[in-house]
Amino acid sequence: METSLTTKYQQKSNEAEDLKRQLHDLQVENRVLRSLVFEQRQKDNTASNDTTLIHESISSSSSSSSPSAPLITGTITNSTESK
Repeated sequence: METSLTTKYQQKSNEAEDLKRQLHDLQVENRVLRSLVFEQRQKDNTASNDTTLIHESISSSSSSSSPSAPLITGTITNSTESK
């Protein structure tokens, strides 16, 4: 009878330890996932703020009273070659 109680106690003790490990693993996983969500939200907010700043910059430059010349880019080449 005593050995059966010892065995049951050992089984319950092992089960409790397994549950503690599972709990710990889930807590770590939860922290990692929260961190990833937080980082993604910060990236989204930064991108959103950058887009807002660009739109505001475009709006303020197009509504200014002084006209601005269009930006022309490219390379100047000599179109008259001597033959």
